[in-house]
Amino acid sequence: MLSLDDGRAVVARPVAPADRERLRTGFDQLSTRSRQLRFFAPVAQLSEAELRYLTDVDQVHHAAWGLLDPDDATPGIGIGRFVRLPDKPDAAEFSLTVADAWQGTGAGRLLLALLLAHARRVDVRMLCGLVERDNDRVLRWMQRLGASSRASADGLVFRLPTDPDEQLAGSASMADALQAVESAWAMAEAQSSQNEA
Repeated sequence: MLSLDDGRAVVARPVAPADRERLRTGFDQLSTRSRQLRFFAPVAQLSEAELRYLTDVDQVHHAAWGLLDPDDATPGIGIGRFVRLPDKPDAAEFSLTVADAWQGTGAGRLLLALLLAHARRVDVRMLCGLVERDNDRVLRWMQRLGASSRASADGLVFRLPTDPDEQLAGSASMADALQAVESAWAMAEAQSSQNEA
C-alpha cells in the first residue's frame, strides 16, 4: 500500500491482460483534455489492438503500473508506463495518465516513482517523456524535479535518470515517493519469502 498526499491509501500493481476492460472504462471516463495531453491527439476510443498493446506487457521492455483505490478498484486511479527505445535499450519513453478525479492528489508522483524504481530493476538508466507545450502543470513539475529537457516539434522532451545518485535532487516529495515505493516492495518481497519458507 502507498499513500496519496491526503493520506488515502492506494494499491499499486503491475498492469496485466486482465485489466483490459478496466483500462477501457478508465479511458472512456477521461476528459477530452486529458486524452489530448496523453495521446497528443483527440482520441475518441481505444481499439482492441490498442487495448491489447497497453495491457499485454512484459514488464521488461514495456512496463506498466496501475494505482487502484482499495475501496473501488474499477476503473482505477492512473497508469504509468515505459517502453524501451529500440535504438537505445538503456533508455525508455515514459507516460503517465491520471483519472481526472484523482489529478492533483500526488497519484502522478507515485506512478513516476514506481516507474523509476522498476526501471532500475530492469537496467533502464534514463526515462524520457514528451510533454505538450501547453501542459503547464506537468512542465512546471518536470522543471521542479530538475529534469533536463530539449525542444521537439511536439513539445518538450524531459529526461529523468533512474540512478538514485543522479536523479531528482530538487524534489523532497519525489524522493519520499521513491522511498515509499522501495519500502513497499521490500516488505512485499520479505512477505513472499516467508510464505515460501
